[in-house]
Amino acid sequence: MTNMSTNKSIRDFFKAKPATMEPAAPAASPAFKVPSVPATRASNIPSSNPQMAPQPSSAPKSSDQRSYTSSLSPPPSSNASERPQSQRMENVPFKSLPTNNSSEREIQNSDEEDDSDDSLEDLSTILAARFPNSASRPKTSGDKATPSTPAAPRYNTRTNNFHVSPLPVLSKTKFDLKSLASHAQDDEAAEITSKRYKAMLEEPDIEEDDEHSPDPAKRGKFNHSALLESVVAGGGDGGAHRVARAIQRTEATVTEQRWYFFETGASQSKPEQKKFPVASVPPIWKDVLVDPRMRQQTFVVGFAEDMVTMGQELPDELFLWMLDEVSVEARDPLRTSYLNVMRQSHEQIQRLITIDTIWSMFLRLGASPKANLLEVIKPVNKLKDPYPRRDWANLLSIIKFFSQVAKLLDEKSRRFLIFMFLKMSLDKVVSENVDIHDSVQDAIARLCHYIIDWKETCIMVCENLFQSTTSAPLRLQIIESISSISPRTHDLRRRLATCFFHNTNITTYASQPGYHSTNLHEIMATLHTSRFQIKPQRDDHPGTDYHELRALIYLLDAAIDDGLSSERDLSDKLQEEMHNDDVEEFSRQLDWIGSKIQTGGAAFFTRLDTKEALTLVQQRAVAMLRTKAKPKNEWYNGGEEKEKRVESFGREKKGMASFLKKEPAK
Repeated sequence: MTNMSTNKSIRDFFKAKPATMEPAAPAASPAFKVPSVPATRASNIPSSNPQMAPQPSSAPKSSDQRSYTSSLSPPPSSNASERPQSQRMENVPFKSLPTNNSSEREIQNSDEEDDSDDSLEDLSTILAARFPNSASRPKTSGDKATPSTPAAPRYNTRTNNFHVSPLPVLSKTKFDLKSLASHAQDDEAAEITSKRYKAMLEEPDIEEDDEHSPDPAKRGKFNHSALLESVVAGGGDGGAHRVARAIQRTEATVTEQRWYFFETGASQSKPEQKKFPVASVPPIWKDVLVDPRMRQQTFVVGFAEDMVTMGQELPDELFLWMLDEVSVEARDPLRTSYLNVMRQSHEQIQRLITIDTIWSMFLRLGASPKANLLEVIKPVNKLKDPYPRRDWANLLSIIKFFSQVAKLLDEKSRRFLIFMFLKMSLDKVVSENVDIHDSVQDAIARLCHYIIDWKETCIMVCENLFQSTTSAPLRLQIIESISSISPRTHDLRRRLATCFFHNTNITTYASQPGYHSTNLHEIMATLHTSRFQIKPQRDDHPGTDYHELRALIYLLDAAIDDGLSSERDLSDKLQEEMHNDDVEEFSRQLDWIGSKIQTGGAAFFTRLDTKEALTLVQQRAVAMLRTKAKPKNEWYNGGEEKEKRVESFGREKKGMASFLKKEPAK
């Protein structure tokens, strides 16, 4: 207890005990690894021998030195007096040994601060001095280098050795001003050349008769065949011929053919408005019709229409003046008022609206002077803008007017209007304008409905249209402009398609309804003609015109319709089987024609369209023309055995039914 009560310094607890034995030799086991102790701390450890205690340095201490000096834990080491003299000189600075490792190099004066640690000894030098045995022993495989933080240089002096490319070094700029200017000039020259060739192609091609024509305008037409020769003139001998053959093998030069009912481009002449017939106005109408402003107000508010409805008819001169005005009047309310007044004049419509009057109205609308002639139509290349800034409001109003007064017109006027509307449908402006197309179909349907002599009308219309057209695509446009809603328009559509498809005996097919004239044997005979033969393309022959063939296939589809004919009674089983056999033969013939067409890729799009048309018509014929579904081939179940099983099943069914009917015995 006395010993415990004695106060001692805590430093005495950490003093080392005096050694009583000689220091033992180091064992063969791996050397003791000394922890990395900073040199400042090793120099400030208190020693038991006051003579060996280091003297305090008068140099200023860094922050790290001050932190290590304040430590109160001396290192657990042996007696300092027993150590050799080389081991007791701890504060003697040693220069670091030169090494080849670049990571251990020191950069002198790398820091410019006052509290630099450049005066401190390297840790590896201190450890080597204090523990010479561990430094001089050979390293084993289990030893590892003491980790240390390499001194990073202020500037990275490492050089990257890239592989040198064998290719020449390109300049930093891709284009210079000189090359850009030359590219711009070449582009402008190519654009000018392209525009010149396009302008040449838009001009009408010279014909055989134009070369010797006395008209200089016809002789000066551009020859389209010379365009290719001018383009490839510098390509050597035969270059133009080879390029032409290569282009012809594709359909790059195929241009759409069209016919225009109205005058195109700048050739359209605006008709002049006729003066109002003031002298023909009766006294009862002078107060409201003589003054132009009062006249417009009288028609627009409906006063003139009400007066005509109550029996106050206008004079014929005023009626004809309104017919001329509706063709050129741009104001829609005034034009509609004129038409409403004329629609109430029933007697004047029957008497004054004739073929000449109707044709005069079409001329004032801008129709071509040759549009009503019974001559063969010659299609031309499609124009880019045939009707620039054309307003079709007047045409649409007149078509609707004739549709509304169809019942009041005479027979000749109805036939002429049907013919003119069908011929006007040859112009794409009808099919491309939805309002005009619907109005034309409605007008044709109403005119056909009020025709008295239907057979004579069909003969006249079919013969006139057959004489005016020879191209199958144009004839198909006529068929597509006739609706199939009403019975008469459906019959007219079928008669026209039959005439166009057979291309012979026009009067015979036009005078008979399609129900009587349809005959699958005659149709298959027409399919064997030269128009449906696939001809290869050669230098001396252009080959099959697939635009023409495609239109003929769709004409066939309209002519055959449902395939029924009055010549064959399908209630008879024998006639029904013959009809189905004819349908199968017709389908095989269409399949044979389609197999001869070599599409040759997407470049020949007309061939693809033609083959698609053949497939559609063939599928429709098999699905709709047959009276019953086509029988399927049964490869595993024979027909006779199946019939026997059906009969046996029927007998068993009857026997079971009779058994169930028997009353049970009581």
